[in-house]
Amino acid sequence: MSDVNNFQDHRYGASPGWLSLIDQVHAKLLELDSNYRVDQIKSKFGGLRYYFTASEGVHEDVHEKMLAIVHQAESDSVEMCEACGEPGKNESDRGWWRTLCDAHRAELHKAYDESARKKRNDIATE
Repeated sequence: MSDVNNFQDHRYGASPGWLSLIDQVHAKLLELDSNYRVDQIKSKFGGLRYYFTASEGVHEDVHEKMLAIVHQAESDSVEMCEACGEPGKNESDRGWWRTLCDAHRAELHKAYDESARKKRNDIATE
């Protein structure tokens, strides 16, 4: 059986909006290989990355199916808001690639603007 704690340890390495997608990938991979190992789950360039190792002796065809499941999820993630899971757009924003819905992008920009305003005020009062 796959190490459930191993999956739980890595599950929160990616953005919260993708947790349901991550859970679906895990369930599908378990169906194909109940002993597979999760190596890492993270966000990179505004997309999900799901790294795993198939158990020893898994047939090449099964491994290819597992890879296809992961690649599809990674592809789906760049159209899914990483904060809430709603439809989103993958864009570079101030040097960081993010996939966000309009509401979360606006929230992020508001936070940037407030931070910049505070920084300007701090410099002005020095």
